[in-house]
Amino acid sequence: MMMLGYLVCSLPVLLAVSGFANSGHANRVSIGGIEHDLPPLRQHDAKASTQRSGGRAQGDDRPNFVIFFPDETRAESIGAYGHPFVRTPHLDSLAKQGTLFKEAHVLHTQCAPSRCAIITGRYMHVLGHRTQDHLVRDYEPNYFRLLKDSGYHVLWHGKNDMFSQTAFNLSVSDWDSTIGVPSGKNAFNFGEPGYYSFKSTGADEPGNSTKIGDYNAVVKALQFMNSNPPEPFLIFLPGIGSHPPYGAPIEYQNMYTAAQVHSQAPLRPPYQPNK
Repeated sequence: MMMLGYLVCSLPVLLAVSGFANSGHANRVSIGGIEHDLPPLRQHDAKASTQRSGGRAQGDDRPNFVIFFPDETRAESIGAYGHPFVRTPHLDSLAKQGTLFKEAHVLHTQCAPSRCAIITGRYMHVLGHRTQDHLVRDYEPNYFRLLKDSGYHVLWHGKNDMFSQTAFNLSVSDWDSTIGVPSGKNAFNFGEPGYYSFKSTGADEPGNSTKIGDYNAVVKALQFMNSNPPEPFLIFLPGIGSHPPYGAPIEYQNMYTAAQVHSQAPLRPPYQPNK
């Protein structure tokens, strides 16, 4: 029987991990003041990893995990969190079947620093993860690597704003960059107001087309789960979500009217006192 644990998030629950410190050597790390040797860097062999035998070892009852990680998506944009009219039936269904966390806060407003904090359990500034370019290094423990080293198959479909080149192969078993939504061209001509608003004309494809990268990543994950996969596994699906440029699949482009947005989700008036 396949055991699954789902985490649907742009604000995942963070586990508190402390006591990690860089020892100054790329192949060693200090954990709680004790020096540990790290395994040598390994070149990723996708063919070898995908040919790993299916099923799980007898007596291994550890759960599988599917982490759905849409970018730039606020909790208040999901029906399960009380949005007055946005329809998110699948996410709402998962919320009803599981536990809905109402207090989760990222440590940084940018993708990479926030993800580095999430995956290591540490503040961004501890090892300098303040920019989009300084990603998790091979000498930093992270949750994916701990799971992989303990026997988990870590499958990743989507963007990477988290691992450096040296850490990626140590933390992930299989990866491809299935991601994105074809958003169309800029909705404004150069020189027009709104040109830099990131608003696009929208995709020419429906949301359930495998030409939509984010949807195709889900399809690939389902195919993996239905193919006698190696277990236990972790599937990570970090999609574009609502990241700019703003251009939705066909059926979403006119799903909500401007009047509906203004009437049911009014914007805060500008220029309020003390704001």
